Formats: sequence, C-alpha cells, structure tokens
Amino acid sequence: MTRVRYEIWEDEFILECKGHAGYADAGNDIVCAGISTLVQTLTSYLPEITDKEEIKISSGEVFCMAKGAEALTCFKMILAGLRMLESSYPQYIQITEGCTIKSDNPLQ
Repeated sequence: MTRVRYEIWEDEFILECKGHAGYADAGNDIVCAGISTLVQTLTSYLPEITDKEEIKISSGEVFCMAKGAEALTCFKMILAGLRMLESSYPQYIQITEGCTIKSDNPLQ
C-alpha cells in the first residue's frame, strides 16, 4: 500500500508518499503508475514556480515541501487526483492529513 500524508498551511504544504501500491507486479501496477505520474508532475513543476521548495525522491518514497500560492494551488490539484485514486483503489492507497515533519522547516 502507498501511504500519502500531507499538511497544508497558509501558503505552504508538505507531502510524503511511502510504499509501493501492490496492485500488480512492478511494471504492471496501474495504481503505482497513477500515483507516480501525479507526484512526479508536481515535483518536476515546482522548481519552475517557486524557489522555496525541498524535494527528495528515492525508491518508494517522496518528500516534497513548497511555499507559495501557485505551488499550493498545484499541490491541491495533484491531491485531487490522488484522492480519485484512493476512491477507486482504497486498499492500495491511503491518504491522511497530518505530517509529522513541521520542525526544522527550511522554508520559513
């Protein structure tokens, strides 16, 4: 299961994704492909619209933090897509609000 956690503040957000969806074998997992496409779209676009972002990507994990009104708008759009996936595949993706990483925030 992919666990997605996020937190939103006034003009800032944090997004964490961990784990592989497990819908199908690697290369055939449509849930993982959907999550990856949405999150990679966000992380590749953020540097174009804000200089206040932190992005860390490794196998099966993504951490993304950004500040700015346009960045937050983009995040909300991606979150809508993630919620659609969760609605269709609740046993493979779980979204919760409330990250635990607010301390040492480099964007403030």
